[in-house]
Amino acid sequence: VANAATYRTDWITDEETAANAFVALYKQVVPHPQLAIGRFADKAAFVFTPSGSAEILSNAFLQSSDAYYTSLPGIIHSALTNITSPVFTYAFTNLSAAVSKGYAELTSIRHIAGKERVLVLVSDGVPTLPSGSAEASATSAANTAKAGGTKIFTIHFGDASGQNFLASLANNSANDRFANTTTAFLNPT
Repeated sequence: VANAATYRTDWITDEETAANAFVALYKQVVPHPQLAIGRFADKAAFVFTPSGSAEILSNAFLQSSDAYYTSLPGIIHSALTNITSPVFTYAFTNLSAAVSKGYAELTSIRHIAGKERVLVLVSDGVPTLPSGSAEASATSAANTAKAGGTKIFTIHFGDASGQNFLASLANNSANDRFANTTTAFLNPT
């Protein structure tokens, strides 16, 4: 979950709807795949980690139980609404940290050996950190994750300015990147 909402409060609802639709899609699969929820671009975390922030939420590490899937809408809502907004626009987005943190979770002991590693980035695709090398750092992190066997999907929303860059982080198939200003395309029905 990308916290683009930190600078565009009108995107919170769209981002939450997209994330919940994605979870609903995977909840239909039995047995449920493991799923973790992370976030990045939170000013409060940036203060403590000036190179940028990304985290897998402490109550949303890789899991697959019915109870966990049922709790995810509340976890997603909390992740998007309990953030500290930055003072200025387009700040604190470290896609490199997001990919690296997601890849670390997918290679942790919580990941079930033999299962495919999939990382989904939902973002406006405008990285701002680390300062001076945001795009290069994000590209490097994505290449490392892909070389390690992780398949990356990207879901772009919001202004078109970051659409192409975000798509470049995905695997090479056109089916690995989605761009849309609405979330209807994620509806599993």
